[in-house]
Amino acid sequence: MKLGLLGDIHARSRAPAGRKDDWFNVQLGKFNEALDYFADNKCRFVLQPGDFFDSPKPVNQVLSAYINALRQHGMVMLAVLGQHDTYYHDIVNAERTALHVLQSAGVAIILGGPKPFAYEDMQAYGASWGQEPPVMRKQTEGLTKILIAHAHVGNRPLYPGHRLASPQQYAANHPEYQLILLGDYHYRYVEECSVGKANTLVVDMGCLMRMRNTPLDRSHEPAVAVYDTKTRKMEPIHKLTIQPADIVFAQEEKGVVEEAPLLEEFLIRLKSTGRLSTTFADNLDAVMDLHKTSIPVRSEVSSILEAVGVKDE
Repeated sequence: MKLGLLGDIHARSRAPAGRKDDWFNVQLGKFNEALDYFADNKCRFVLQPGDFFDSPKPVNQVLSAYINALRQHGMVMLAVLGQHDTYYHDIVNAERTALHVLQSAGVAIILGGPKPFAYEDMQAYGASWGQEPPVMRKQTEGLTKILIAHAHVGNRPLYPGHRLASPQQYAANHPEYQLILLGDYHYRYVEECSVGKANTLVVDMGCLMRMRNTPLDRSHEPAVAVYDTKTRKMEPIHKLTIQPADIVFAQEEKGVVEEAPLLEEFLIRLKSTGRLSTTFADNLDAVMDLHKTSIPVRSEVSSILEAVGVKDE
């Protein structure tokens, strides 16, 4: 059985700062291009490792467009929740998210918990943002076991002092899986990892779009791939159509911004968590982790932010 592999999508209606093209239609077009490729390769399911949406409550235009795209291609997506899919990065409120609307529409199945989604020769498990992957105590011969997870794992640091689990380390902690599809890192890697007698393919397809005007994003080449559960092999990377970086990104403004000492101290502390981000919600989440904020308080903050209309977009 063949499966289509995606990375983070971050579906949204408006362009991030720095993009000057028609973001909504470019992003939707790239998603359809990926689904076309999966359909041509007769993929039974599409695997998506979280952050499908850039916020938990996207505008109806976004919801409708992506539901229709999956329906028109006859595709069902096996997915997990990334931090951007949830209200204030809290999976306690997961049933209120846009990804659950996709599940209600019959075009997505959200994975999680100890029981897998089983189909033919595949068992697929899921771990959403902040969840630990399930540990299988009983091995089943002849079945390809797959883990889809949203976890910050990468093959190279993104900035000085960046603390990052490697694909090899992640595979060593979860050797029972033949394929691990990860999201959150935004940059593609494919690594064959051997742990004792176990062989695990660890994949992050990277983000579907180049979101920021940075050297890493400008050089990023969005791509998808197909995995065969019978051979337990991934077919060659299929790169998606992109325009030159100078066409899609706005000219960078020149100038120097002086940071106040308190802001500089705040940024240093955020960097120490390994989770410095460019969004308010991400950074506030990191600060609450730093201070070990309780789940009830985090849920209350999430509800307040939702009520006043704070979004990641």
